[in-house]
Amino acid sequence: MIRCLLVLGFAFPALAADPELPAMPKPVTSFGAATSDGFAYVYGGHAGKAHNYSTETTLGQFLRLSIANPAKWEELPGGPIVQGTAVVAHGGQIYRIGGMQPKNGPTEKSDIHSIASAARFDPRTKKWQSLPDMPEGRSSHDA
Repeated sequence: MIRCLLVLGFAFPALAADPELPAMPKPVTSFGAATSDGFAYVYGGHAGKAHNYSTETTLGQFLRLSIANPAKWEELPGGPIVQGTAVVAHGGQIYRIGGMQPKNGPTEKSDIHSIASAARFDPRTKKWQSLPDMPEGRSSHDA
């Protein structure tokens, strides 16, 4: 939890000013994050031990927190499990681009892949729309 809040504090200075931020439902690393229209958005991430990736430790959760009134995280419709995804805001919409996705279970040999998918989230309707795939998969990148 502390790591997530520290990262959010660096990414979103307005949140760093309040030491009483609510804990995220699950502590994660390697998540995508953006701000738009007074909210901080967080997508996916890794919730396991370092460098130990599986379908059980990679998340598809999508959350937001009001910057003006950070009382609690709101769970939004998620999507594919992914970490190292780029999340950006543009024109009031939230975009998820690429990321790393494991195909293996927790006891299986690591089988991880960068994905080419992209999607757009409309905060008014709370729905995702698939966008055309990128030419190749990308993960741990920025946009």
